[in-house]
Amino acid sequence: MVDNQYLATAVDLGTQAKFSYADASSGYDDGDTLNEVYDHFGIFVTQDTPDVTVSLPTTGLGTTTKHYLRQITSAYASGYALEIDLDGGNTVTLVAGATIYVFWDGARWMSFPSLQFESVQGRLESPQIQSYLIIRGGRSTKYLDKIHINVDSGSGEVGVLHNGATVTTSNLALTAGTESQYTFSPKVAILESSIIALNFSKLINLEGVHYRIDVDTSP
Repeated sequence: MVDNQYLATAVDLGTQAKFSYADASSGYDDGDTLNEVYDHFGIFVTQDTPDVTVSLPTTGLGTTTKHYLRQITSAYASGYALEIDLDGGNTVTLVAGATIYVFWDGARWMSFPSLQFESVQGRLESPQIQSYLIIRGGRSTKYLDKIHINVDSGSGEVGVLHNGATVTTSNLALTAGTESQYTFSPKVAILESSIIALNFSKLINLEGVHYRIDVDTSP
């Protein structure tokens, strides 16, 4: 077989090429923009400040700049997770030791692994003062993100239970005509053995309870 010098050169380049990285050794502050993606392939973050959401830049990006592929890694030494705002409506959470790739699709930043959402919905016509099983585990770990509840009439309170323990800081007040919402912070992991239930109390003629629980794959 004849030696292909062009192929050999290409393979050599692929093994020797070096990519630049930015090192955020103490992490970011809430509201920062990751402008490093303009000049570096990767960003290594050691996040030492809690409750921080950063955004990805869009200045100068458009349909002709689809070549942007970037890596963002949170060091194992990070004390806190980092929330990354992709486009003003979608976020991903980067925990210690995790890596995500982001790429510009011509109009917005996307992430890989992709962010996946699902919702668990249901309706209870006339709930009693007791707990109602809503979710029973799953093959892969998922996370409780938000809960939304509407009622047709009456009033009462509800708390979310994980394996019998309350995971809402306080019960949600239920009132007809008003949607009750709760965001889990941190999100609650649903393991194979997990049981998620709604626990009702202080009911006064409560009827027509519709719930929606948002679940995603990002912690």
